[in-house]
Amino acid sequence: MSRYIVIKGSQSAHCCFDCTVVDTSRPYLIAGKQYEGQFEALCETFDQADADLICAALNFYEENK
Repeated sequence: MSRYIVIKGSQSAHCCFDCTVVDTSRPYLIAGKQYEGQFEALCETFDQADADLICAALNFYEENK
C-alpha cells in the first residue's frame, strides 16, 4: 500500500470537495483507536485529477528521498 492515497469525497464533510489526499502512516485516532478507517488529511481537492497528481508527487518523493 502506498503511503499517500486518494479518498473519494471530503473527509471533512465539505460538499464542495470531491477528494481527500491522506497519509496512511498517520491514522486519525479517537481515544487511541482509529476512527472509521480515516487517516490524517493533507489536502482536499475539487476534482479527482488534481488529487491523483498530488498523491503521485507525494508518493514519488517518499520512495525517492
